[in-house]
Amino acid sequence: MNELDYGGFKLHPYGNKWDFENDGKHLEILHKVFDYADRRNFPILIHTGESGVDRPNRFERFFGEYKNAKIILAHSRPVNETIKMLKKGSILR
Repeated sequence: MNELDYGGFKLHPYGNKWDFENDGKHLEILHKVFDYADRRNFPILIHTGESGVDRPNRFERFFGEYKNAKIILAHSRPVNETIKMLKKGSILR
């Protein structure tokens, strides 16, 4: 990845069927993406929604672990969940 001119990452959990709770490979790749973004202060745009697979709180543990990655919650759905995370300071730095 060092040879590519990345400016950030875009995750689409619903479209790509992310299942990092049950699939160790998905979890490993997700940690690699967050680690790479964290070391380079890159943004990670995460498409959020109400399907369950793309709820923003599923990713909350990564936000705390990788504090230099800049998190963008596209669509911010469900809004009440996103607001709750903002109030807790999970995604604001």
